Amino acid sequence: MKPFQFRAVQLDLARQLETLEFIFEFIDFIENSGYNTLVLYLEGKIKTKSFPYPAKGEYYTPEEMEQIVAYAAKKKLEVVPVISVLGHGELFLKHRELAHLAEIRDDEIRPLEETLNHVFCLSQPETLDFIKTYLSEIAGIFPEIG
Repeated sequence: MKPFQFRAVQLDLARQLETLEFIFEFIDFIENSGYNTLVLYLEGKIKTKSFPYPAKGEYYTPEEMEQIVAYAAKKKLEVVPVISVLGHGELFLKHRELAHLAEIRDDEIRPLEETLNHVFCLSQPETLDFIKTYLSEIAGIFPEIG
């Protein structure tokens, strides 16, 4: 049987931030276990110029992400960021400055359950602008996968 070319492990940093030390140890562990890819589930956990709203202790900086990518590269691991934006926007939309981009906004009548305030509304002109800008900033941190 031919081994898989792509062997990945996901680390969910959206629900719980981990220290860089922990992430580096995790990278060592997966490298020693025969994996070649680290998938970082991040959602809105990277603070950038277009997304400066998270409070201290709620985010990683682009420089910290670059350190993670560099450490993984030394171990011959690729890092794949996962930024869920349309259906899992709660880490973005919880901030007052972006709340107007939600499918349901505070000033609307809500005939259904109040569950769509975590979903971006594509009919808002600013929504795609924000998503494109943020994703461009994130893409600049992570090298293309080859």
